[in-house]
Amino acid sequence: MGTTERLYYSDSHLTEFDAVVVAANEIAPGRAGLQLDRTAFYPTGGGQPHDTGTLGGARVVDCIDREAEGVLHVVEGAAPVVGARVEGRVDWARRLEHIQQHTGQHTLSQSFVRLFDAPTRAASRNPRRAPRRRARQPSSRRHSPRRRPRETLPRSTP
Repeated sequence: MGTTERLYYSDSHLTEFDAVVVAANEIAPGRAGLQLDRTAFYPTGGGQPHDTGTLGGARVVDCIDREAEGVLHVVEGAAPVVGARVEGRVDWARRLEHIQQHTGQHTLSQSFVRLFDAPTRAASRNPRRAPRRRARQPSSRRHSPRRRPRETLPRSTP
């Protein structure tokens, strides 16, 4: 098995592609793990959940980044065999939602840093993968001229 060419790095809007199955293994009844020579399916990582879609007639239900080994596509249904050429289709509505939420998280995080000196430690929509951390103590740094100290921020009335 070699590495997988990651098409999503050069075109995050690519939703259809052709690939060749280079490895296939049954991982559970009705589920197979496929490695392709190339993929547009984004695996879970970097704060974003994995893509879903189809490979031939099989439904892609998970994508796992195996670093140098490539991307493992977990499929349900009739899995193609090694050597088969398959057409991949990424679920664009799901990918777009993840792109927008990921970008929004970066924007929100930067706002918290600039306004309140409160960096994001982790963000995840999956509660099983979100790390549990203690709240950070406020910094003793002086506030910049464009920030108001916390105690002068408006308060809502009960």
